[in-house]
Amino acid sequence: MGFLTGTCTFTKYRIEGEEPISFRDFVDERLKKFAFRELEGASDEKTTGWVGLGNVLDTAFLNAYYSVGDYLAFSLRIDRRSVPAALHKKHVLEAEEKARTMTGRRYLSKGEKTEIKDRVHAVLMSKVMAVPSLFDVCWCVSERWLLLASLTPKVREEFEKLFKRCFELEPVPFVPWTARYLDQELEAKLGRLAPASFV
Repeated sequence: MGFLTGTCTFTKYRIEGEEPISFRDFVDERLKKFAFRELEGASDEKTTGWVGLGNVLDTAFLNAYYSVGDYLAFSLRIDRRSVPAALHKKHVLEAEEKARTMTGRRYLSKGEKTEIKDRVHAVLMSKVMAVPSLFDVCWCVSERWLLLASLTPKVREEFEKLFKRCFELEPVPFVPWTARYLDQELEAKLGRLAPASFV
């Protein structure tokens, strides 16, 4: 669920790194440069990019709707395309059976089987539609924190990688005991804590 749809879960990040001068212009240019692009190759399984908040089709960020006061709000779009394992296996078995019939042999070599698997995968991938997923982002520029509407490790990994590449800033997952409002002495004590078993 996104920020516009009601209740949602999210991961909070601290943003580290030096922001360039004319930061808003920089963000505008980078959002458009790293905007979502459709899958191109027939064998491509995944593509990621930015779109307007909650709008799977808005890759142009018209009228800078992503910028509201001190906040930037946009979405991460991830399109994935995959072939179900059972479907792939069925088509591979059919292709192997056809190859054995055509050659008159009872067995195929390992190389032939690998070639059949790859060919079947490529054919099936070219027929599969990509499934889009949206994950909203809310970035408070002045306070240097950001919310990503997801707790999923794979989504977080994709987000962190794209964000760092796009904005040249580091999104660091927020951990309460490293929050900037803790004094250094308390933070040092918490850093020395070790796990203990109470069983």
